[in-house]
Amino acid sequence: MAEPAQAGARGRQRWRLVAVVLGGCVLVGLAFSWLAGGRLVEPNPRSFGMPEARADALEELALESASGSTLAGWYLPVADPLGVAVLLHPKEGDRRAMLARADLLARAGYASVLVDLQAHGMSTGEHVTLGHLEREDARAAVAFAKQRQPGLPVVVVGWSLGGAAAVLAGPLDIDALIVEQVFASVEDAVSDRFDHHMGGWARLLTPLLTVQVPLRLGVSLGDLRTVDHIGAAGCPVLVLGGGDDPYSPPDATRALFDAAPEPKAMALFEGVGHTDLQRADPERYGREVLGFLAEHLGSSPRP
Repeated sequence: MAEPAQAGARGRQRWRLVAVVLGGCVLVGLAFSWLAGGRLVEPNPRSFGMPEARADALEELALESASGSTLAGWYLPVADPLGVAVLLHPKEGDRRAMLARADLLARAGYASVLVDLQAHGMSTGEHVTLGHLEREDARAAVAFAKQRQPGLPVVVVGWSLGGAAAVLAGPLDIDALIVEQVFASVEDAVSDRFDHHMGGWARLLTPLLTVQVPLRLGVSLGDLRTVDHIGAAGCPVLVLGGGDDPYSPPDATRALFDAAPEPKAMALFEGVGHTDLQRADPERYGREVLGFLAEHLGSSPRP
């Protein structure tokens, strides 16, 4: 009788060990996902001065946004503008990331409005909200562009978070929308990041992270699905993406393009990951963007 009893005790010990290990794994997963969730929405403030080479060209801005933030920004004027471009930067960036685009668009006759989205750069704000509050910043920047140059066409260029903000803000009553490397849904964006950094198994952690979005930000995941909002753009749309982008993969770019209203265009930059498309291939970037504007707004590079 002793041997069966000992065997049963050993079996119970093994099951208790398994339960402890599994419980530990769950706790580690919860802790990791909570930390990752905090990283996803943490603010990205930084201070910087006016670029010396542009001190005479850029005008300082301070715009009040319905996001509750005061937006720091710059206005880059051009002589006899054909239109105004509102340039919205990616997550963890600031308005400086869009200066090269402002230069490109200036050659096509467009003045530019560059702002730090809320909780970024020198703008106020407590949390990054994946486009929820940032949409109000897009609206504020567009309103300034219309006030500064009434009657002229307005184009919005949004990169990553900036593009999501512009899409979620729609319709913006603008004349053209260019979005670059934008996620189709938060769930897919999180899964793609886990997959890239930790392998496919880590996709199992996605629900532990996405369930935090309503808790941390007070907004549903459905409200952040850009693929469900881009159809309300109300203007010509150009969707750009990287052919090797692990965060906003070609499938997301195609999904946004498919959901966008006509007229629309799409361009994938083969071999380019989640990085600055203009820097990766400046010639093609200029061709795609300026060609799109020439076709739909009648503007072209000036000599």
